[in-house]
Amino acid sequence: PAEPLFRSNAEVEYDISKDLKFSTNIGLDYNKERELIFYPSKGIKYEGLSNSDVTNSARSRVERLFSLFSETRLKYNHDFDRNHQLKALLGFRYMTTHSEEDWGKSYNSASDKLTTLSNGDNMLRQTGGTLGDWKWMAIFGNANYSLLNRYFFTATASFDASSRYGTSANKFQAFPSLQAAWLISSEKFMQKIDWINLLKLRVGYTYSGNDDLGNYAGRRYYTSINYYGNYGLVRGNLVDENLKPELSKKFNVGLDLSIFNDRLALTLDYYRNNIDHMITYGTPPTISGFSTDVTNGGSMRNTGLDVALKARLINKALKWDLGINATFNKNKVTKLNDGNYTTTAYGGTIRTAVGAPMGQFYGYKTKGIYATTAEATSAGLNTLIGTVVTPFQAGDVRFVNKSGDSAGMIDENDMTVIGDPNPDVFGGITSSIQWKRFTINALFTYSLGNDIYNYTRCVLESESGYQNQTKAVRNRWSVEGQNTSMPKAEYGDPRGNSRFSDRWIEDGSYLKLKNISLSYDVPIKEGLITGLTVYGAAENLFTITKYKGYDPEIATSLNPLTRGIDSFITPTVATFYRSEERVSRN
Repeated sequence: PAEPLFRSNAEVEYDISKDLKFSTNIGLDYNKERELIFYPSKGIKYEGLSNSDVTNSARSRVERLFSLFSETRLKYNHDFDRNHQLKALLGFRYMTTHSEEDWGKSYNSASDKLTTLSNGDNMLRQTGGTLGDWKWMAIFGNANYSLLNRYFFTATASFDASSRYGTSANKFQAFPSLQAAWLISSEKFMQKIDWINLLKLRVGYTYSGNDDLGNYAGRRYYTSINYYGNYGLVRGNLVDENLKPELSKKFNVGLDLSIFNDRLALTLDYYRNNIDHMITYGTPPTISGFSTDVTNGGSMRNTGLDVALKARLINKALKWDLGINATFNKNKVTKLNDGNYTTTAYGGTIRTAVGAPMGQFYGYKTKGIYATTAEATSAGLNTLIGTVVTPFQAGDVRFVNKSGDSAGMIDENDMTVIGDPNPDVFGGITSSIQWKRFTINALFTYSLGNDIYNYTRCVLESESGYQNQTKAVRNRWSVEGQNTSMPKAEYGDPRGNSRFSDRWIEDGSYLKLKNISLSYDVPIKEGLITGLTVYGAAENLFTITKYKGYDPEIATSLNPLTRGIDSFITPTVATFYRSEERVSRN
């Protein structure tokens, strides 16, 4: 059933004096959602529970959200004279958010006509939910000073407090910033160099924080459990009482250059960003009873260069502007308090190690398929099926024995880095062509040097179960002596031919036409209507790539440890627009 959504916002401004202004803003959001679902006994295949089979299922969920936001500012703007200008701001922000989700599941009611939770088997009933209380406030200030319209200084400071911090952490975290710029082209010694229109040097150092820690990672909480029909509470987490936000310390230096009457413009930005108190999910001792804990367990560094170039290549009746931007970023983990570790995601293993980039793919190297029994026997490699050491056979994947052990056992000791989702360079290309009243705009995006874990293909070419498979498995090994790149089909994959390996790692480089439009400014006599433009546009028209999946421009989540994983992600579609009407096709 639909529930009401309430959203309001109010703002007040008051001019205290010519240079001093006061403003305050208050916003309120409230939302409630309710879901009732029943899955009947016929027409749906259910996964069995740990201790029972499922015939039907009823589910219910209620979600509530309440959020209050307030910001108050005091602004001061004053020009002392033509050579001195000051803009200052002092403010206070406050936000409180409360969310609650309650859900229940029941199974195996006596009839498909009995669809409520209370009619299910009491021993199988599940209830749960989440609470999300978060309070955050900040006292902040900012000052911009201009001297002679050539020297610019900006100082910013924010003191943030959050309920997400650990109970023993400092309640207020300070985040200062200082930026300076020199407009070199306005200096007297530059006046004779008329082909330079703009030359500006920028430098800055910024502290910032990330408190996306989870609402209760720094506080003890409890969760409910159903034990043979009886409900109780158990500890839900291990607590680091000193948990604090990630701290980013970024140094940047930049250059802006425009020449030849602004026909050519160049922007360069070099940055070095050190991240301390990095949020990590560690593995506590087994005796604790928990599989993971959240702590400030490491440090990381990002070093890079942003380049943007824009030029007017033709400036006659036909005008053509071309722009390109590129980002070169190098990422490296610099510290891990608990040492290197691995994380699993979608059947793959992600490695986090000091001195290496974040999110590397960690698995097995392969060298083709054993075509004959003699090849498999001479290799002398084995794997475990349960607890039994079993040799590889003809038609199995030829894994690389990286450890070099004499027993020839292919196991975790043979895992190595097999891919890196971080690109060497990525960016975009823009083009704008104008002729009379016609304009063509195009945007290309690209990425080079990044790898993708094609989990979709891993499932659809594993040849181990009842799932549909791609046409590529038609070329699977089936007879002695057959040379192929696809292993034999074997139910359950007992020798692990589909294990996480470089078979599923692909080059994710691409060039995509993201958007293109053609518009025409209709000549009209000005009056009630001052302008009329007719246009047509299209998005995602084509992609140039070697990637075998649907779309190399994928993002499973915002988690850096799942970057570059294609897990049945819905690809972007080609979309066409004309004037005010839009048409789409898959």
